Parts: sequence; C-alpha cells; structure tokens
Amino acid sequence: MRFNSTSGGGEIHSVPVCFAFDGSNFFVHAKRYNAKRWKNIKLNNSVSLELDSYSDDWSKLKGVLILGKAGFLESGHDHEGALRF
Repeated sequence: MRFNSTSGGGEIHSVPVCFAFDGSNFFVHAKRYNAKRWKNIKLNNSVSLELDSYSDDWSKLKGVLILGKAGFLESGHDHEGALRF
C-alpha cells in the first residue's frame, strides 16, 4: 500500500505504509509527527491510498486507488480504538 500526499507547492509525496481498516476508515500509524506526509496533511488533507495485489501472472494484477481526506487521531476514544486494529 502506498500513501500519497501533496505539499503546499503541489509536490506529490508517495510512501509505503502499513494500515488497518475498520470497515469505514483506514488508519495509518506514525511515530514521527514531523514526517513529510504529516506536514503535507496539515497543509492539504486530500490524500490517496494505492492498494495493489501482485501476481506473477500479470493478467491477474489488481489495484484500487482510494481518494479521501486525512485527519489526525492523537488521543481519545477513537485513537485507542484505532490502535486495536
């Protein structure tokens, strides 16, 4: 999975991430709040996630692009729930 964000100047930043999904929301963990992707979200919370399924048989390759808005969960009930995934 890749997480894509955009800087204030329009530069795309794409990084691999691990995620959890609760049926409605995707959660991406970060230990460094000064990471470029988090700085970008503060400037522009429009993001995308790329999910791919690889196969040696290229006729079976699959992928989906998810567009959405990102936010931060730093504490509270929702934060604790996200950590359980």
